[in-house]
Amino acid sequence: MQEESNEQSRINKQHQVYALIDPRDKTTHYVGVSKNAYSRLAQHVSEVENEKRAWLSELKRLGLSPELQILETIENDQDIVSIALEREKHWIDRFSRSGSPLSNIINVPRMSSKEKHIAYSTDRELNPFQQAVNDAGLTVAQLSKESDVSHNTIAKVARGMPVNAYLAARLCKTLNHYLNEQVTYQCLNIAIVGNRRTKVYKAQDSDFER
Repeated sequence: MQEESNEQSRINKQHQVYALIDPRDKTTHYVGVSKNAYSRLAQHVSEVENEKRAWLSELKRLGLSPELQILETIENDQDIVSIALEREKHWIDRFSRSGSPLSNIINVPRMSSKEKHIAYSTDRELNPFQQAVNDAGLTVAQLSKESDVSHNTIAKVARGMPVNAYLAARLCKTLNHYLNEQVTYQCLNIAIVGNRRTKVYKAQDSDFER
């Protein structure tokens, strides 16, 4: 029983970097990271159609599904989320250099001060995450596109609701691209699923502008 418990604990700490492959020509179209790549594949297939997922929608119309390849399994007790994201970036860079038509979002150039936007109204006190988004000069749509995090998840973060640590790390990574300081989900008070020690800021629905 103890051995089974230890094995389950080890599995729970594993993170997988995976690739989604077009079954028609075996080209890699997407690289991602997840605790359970097969569950994540099911989520990808069920996602709403958009420009980024156009190739998935095309496969579905043809009655096909993407093939899943586990590129790397990561086991580490220290800051595994950051390590996993770095390994994901490594594989994205590797496939990009080989000419794979990846649909992963690529960061766009920094905006000039004239192009900056205010995502959240300053009529009321902002929480640290909302303030960081405003300081970065990003709209919610831009933050969503560059971080590969849905509008709905960003809305949850803005309202103080817990989200997956991977998604929180992606948001911070994108914000760091625009800010003059390095931010983490801890310093932005982003609540993480399963982390009871995370401080939660309860924002009002009106704080979030779509």
